[in-house]
Amino acid sequence: MDIKIPISRRDFFKIAGLTTAGVMLSGNVETPKIEAAEKISGTTVKYSNKKIPVLYNVDICVCGGGPGGTAAAISAARNGAKVVLIERGIALGGLATLGCVYPFMDTHAPNSDTPYVAEVKQRLLDKGIDYDDKVTKQVWHNPEVLSLIYDEMCEESGVNIMYNTVLVDALTSGNKITTCII
Repeated sequence: MDIKIPISRRDFFKIAGLTTAGVMLSGNVETPKIEAAEKISGTTVKYSNKKIPVLYNVDICVCGGGPGGTAAAISAARNGAKVVLIERGIALGGLATLGCVYPFMDTHAPNSDTPYVAEVKQRLLDKGIDYDDKVTKQVWHNPEVLSLIYDEMCEESGVNIMYNTVLVDALTSGNKITTCII
């Protein structure tokens, strides 16, 4: 049995995007314990002869929630920046979580872990993931647990995350990015 919906794919995504923007602007979305980014209501920016709603006023917009992007967002927030992290997927961690790429690619240099990496490893242990296989000395993980750890670290740091979101364009003034169109 075929189900036909009389709407184009393009119109569907337009409606989905507007619905998401409406929900984000309505204030009915659960917010993190520490809200680093100021949610804005009723403000727009002109882009391509259209008024686009402004969702956040932030210092930093990190595009991509892989291991590097997540670390950058968390570190920036911990250092006092207002941060929003946009991720095109449904979870943080990039290929380590969404692509099930194992193991972490360590440097194998003694004592080379940064405090951030040491914290992630400790959180894995705290969640019952013994990441060291004792043979290859690689860092193994569980993708769902790692994604949860990244979510918790972002929430604790005040990083606002927007899933299923992509960067479309960046508006600049001089050599400074002023607006990210997502």
